[in-house]
Amino acid sequence: MAAVLGEPVQIREWVIQGLPNDSFSIDNAIIVSKARRWPLLIDPQVLSLLLLSLLLLFVFLLLLLLLSLLFSRDRPVVQGITR
Repeated sequence: MAAVLGEPVQIREWVIQGLPNDSFSIDNAIIVSKARRWPLLIDPQVLSLLLLSLLLLFVFLLLLLLLSLLFSRDRPVVQGITR
């Protein structure tokens, strides 16, 4: 499945982020990334749960950083009114 649907750069990024480098884990990651709905994950070692948690944490932290940069601009106060 990795040869047909997988992108080598994306697979390498997953492995760097902690996905095991076996064909079963890579095939599951491809299914999760290409599915339109949430697929059923059978993961006896709980590796996919850890990887998905880390990926979602990364997205959440990135969003938090962008929001803090957006709202933390220095605004001058002139007579008690911010501009």
